Amino acid sequence: MTQPSTTASARTRILLIGGGVPVLMAALAAVLMISWIPQLPAEIAIHWNGSGADGFGSVWSLVFVPLGITAVFCAVSVGSALPTVEEERPTFKQKFVLVTGMWLSALLSVGIASSVAGQRGLTDVVAAPDPGPALLIGAVVGLILAAIAWFVLPPADPNDGYGPVIDDEDTDRPGS
Repeated sequence: MTQPSTTASARTRILLIGGGVPVLMAALAAVLMISWIPQLPAEIAIHWNGSGADGFGSVWSLVFVPLGITAVFCAVSVGSALPTVEEERPTFKQKFVLVTGMWLSALLSVGIASSVAGQRGLTDVVAAPDPGPALLIGAVVGLILAAIAWFVLPPADPNDGYGPVIDDEDTDRPGS
């Protein structure tokens, strides 16, 4: 039988890694973008194609995108993982979805905040820099954070209901 403190610790890590940290990152990006509003033109570039900016709108249309998408994704992933965590171990699939929230938050927060930052002080938003490199950096940072998050979460339960039951004490596999 699992000790209550072990289960509580696992649930706390699931809440923090699957929801708390990603939503906090996105909230910080939103606050940062709001602080830049006085330095931005009335309309900013919000969409790009291969030849440059081709869609324009209010900064508010970008400020809450990372926070909104991250919060909804994390609420669903944590909400689906917490009630089903048997003892203290999520399944492999639950862990994957939980760390995806970390990746998604970094991708959106870095990418969108960088695209807004590049438009501070511009008089002609058509000249707004391409956000592609910043999105790539956000994706890489997100992968690194997701990898770290994977190891902070409790180990995955090898008995996820889709195969034979494995007794951890009888296995010699590393990392199980």
